[in-house]
Amino acid sequence: MTSIENTTDFINVAGKKIQVMRGGKGPPLVYLHSAGGEMDWTRFHDGLAQNFSVIAPAHPGFALSDGLNAIDDMLDLAWHYVDFFEQFDLRNVPVVGFSLGAWLAVELAILRPALVSKLVMVDAAGVHVDGVQMAEWFIDNFDKLRNLLVYDPESPVAYEVVPKTPDETQLLMFLRAREATARVGWNPYLHNPKLPSHLHRVQCPTLLIWGRDDKLIPWRTASCTRKKFPARNSRCSTSAATCCRMRRRKISSAWQPRSASNAVTTDFSLRSPTVLLPATMRFAIRSREVAARN
Repeated sequence: MTSIENTTDFINVAGKKIQVMRGGKGPPLVYLHSAGGEMDWTRFHDGLAQNFSVIAPAHPGFALSDGLNAIDDMLDLAWHYVDFFEQFDLRNVPVVGFSLGAWLAVELAILRPALVSKLVMVDAAGVHVDGVQMAEWFIDNFDKLRNLLVYDPESPVAYEVVPKTPDETQLLMFLRAREATARVGWNPYLHNPKLPSHLHRVQCPTLLIWGRDDKLIPWRTASCTRKKFPARNSRCSTSAATCCRMRRRKISSAWQPRSASNAVTTDFSLRSPTVLLPATMRFAIRSREVAARN
């Protein structure tokens, strides 16, 4: 896949200078990044940008965005995105969130349902399940962090995600991301105790995608989280690896809301299921791996 032309610039959102990546053509889609603060254009963004104008902001305090002093919890961050959507004149658009970004995305969908048309949550933080222990993300050892976050810690992609020896810029971005994550996810740790009781208010079609071997937020969280959503509008798919967005050699996505079949197709890798989301919201999971398990 040829890399799609993309830009990075800064906008003012309610007095905060916010870094924003943009690329692709088509209807808008908002991507909300994880606690890692990934703000480099990747193959994953390219996949989304095949059919959408991807808007990928850095949350306040992450990358080169400022405004962290105005954020004390996840609700503050969700209100920031109400302002952000207003700034871009965004209404009824699909939102893809990864880990911390998935938690943020669902909080936004609850707070302002009219803003989000469809929701994809990948390895979502935000919900604590009794008996399921989240691993410790606030660690300094990059080798341990790589083993925690990446399915194959020796793969080339693993070293793109967590460098063996980060340079000064990478280290600064990591420290900023950790500080910003701590603002919303230190205590309670990476979850909102009240969130499960609000998930029934999510009105848009929702897809949860989880890595079956996820070491940070175990996949059992997915099935428990799924049960809190309105059954008619939500589906859950698990795949072999841990973090579905970053932990892949081959990542591509296409979401075609106005095609003949009005379908969403997401191919995360040869090792993960292909999820088909037709207009009726009936999901079919297609992969030899899934078929073998059944």
